[in-house]
Amino acid sequence: MDQLRFSFFRRLLQPGPRPAAPIPSPDPRQEWLERFRRHHGGPVEVVFHDNASTMVSSRRRGKVLCLRLHNMFFQADETVLSALSDFLRGARGGNQLLDLFIESHRHLILIGRPRSCGSSVGRRFDLLQIRDALNRFYFANPVIVPVVWGRFRLGRRRSIRLGSYAFGEQVIRIHPALDQDFVPAYVVVGVVYHEMLHHVFGEQKVGGRRSIHPPEFNILDERYVHFARSSDWVRQNLRRLLNSGKARHQREHS
Repeated sequence: MDQLRFSFFRRLLQPGPRPAAPIPSPDPRQEWLERFRRHHGGPVEVVFHDNASTMVSSRRRGKVLCLRLHNMFFQADETVLSALSDFLRGARGGNQLLDLFIESHRHLILIGRPRSCGSSVGRRFDLLQIRDALNRFYFANPVIVPVVWGRFRLGRRRSIRLGSYAFGEQVIRIHPALDQDFVPAYVVVGVVYHEMLHHVFGEQKVGGRRSIHPPEFNILDERYVHFARSSDWVRQNLRRLLNSGKARHQREHS
């Protein structure tokens, strides 16, 4: 698997014009903390993670409560935040509600599953490393969203969907045909960047119709330094991607 470290991304992302300014996006950690503090007094710090084994852990550093929570807790409503506060205080009342919340969001526990079920770690590329590097280069605040290798229906053999963003689940899925030696890293990075923009923009209504590619989206999409290069590569190698995707599908279902 390629080691997509920060030094690698500096070489990969700098050969073109950088964005004039980082893409504005709300800081989900700060928003979450403001909501949680309505239920839990005292100083609190939080780190969100994609760990598959421990959903909630805490420790004290002086008067500061230090939390480590799975990313699923970004979706917690006020009732769940209140139950979490009770749990951290040692009260039993919130335990059952927290268990139900975690169980109902178990589809977001992605790391550590077999790759076919939605892992971020491929044979060549680690998608979370790509997401985190893009956050450093392009986004004013980190875009916290799971990015996994997914399964895609074959559909017509004249096109291939290289990535998708599930608005309901808030999960990015990348086509496993990209996890191959002949695919340049800048192509995979560009697909992940495009889907991260979907997470930032969400769904919009334009003239009463659903729009997921408003003009502002397209402007920011083209800020990726290898946008044209990546698009050209995909057009020139479409048949090869289609054939490799078909071969992978046959292996998985044989």
